[in-house]
Amino acid sequence: MAGVDLKIPTQALEVKLWTYPDGHVMGEIFLGLQGSEMRPEDPLKLLNDGGRFLVVRPRGGETRFYNKSAIVRMDYISMDAAPSWQAQGIPCTLSMIDGTALFGRLREGLTNEEQRLLDYLNRSQEPFMKLYGKDDTVSLVNKHYVVHAAQKPE
Repeated sequence: MAGVDLKIPTQALEVKLWTYPDGHVMGEIFLGLQGSEMRPEDPLKLLNDGGRFLVVRPRGGETRFYNKSAIVRMDYISMDAAPSWQAQGIPCTLSMIDGTALFGRLREGLTNEEQRLLDYLNRSQEPFMKLYGKDDTVSLVNKHYVVHAAQKPE
């Protein structure tokens, strides 16, 4: 094992986590780099993978492992070269368990058959969904903490 580099290449992403019951945590998560272009993995896939814990390095603190089921949502600035938040998707408001109302668009993997909010919310067993907000903000929202959702007219 001597001389073998066991370090996994990652890229840090600045995030704001809302956790239950602690509240918000500012810090970084670490995205694996994939492919020959070494592109960072999608944070949504990281939260929806089979692992129970997420590695987070809070600002000015030691690295912690957060139970994903305790994460209400995670916000970050989009790394995507995606179109404007108004360009596509389902406009909606998500009312969270703490009373927060999030407005944005759901647009990940929509098909022609999934154009209603209810279809999107029920389409998979994955706990987190991606909500695109204004100013390139993305919220990865834990469906478990959504009290109700409403589709907004265009």
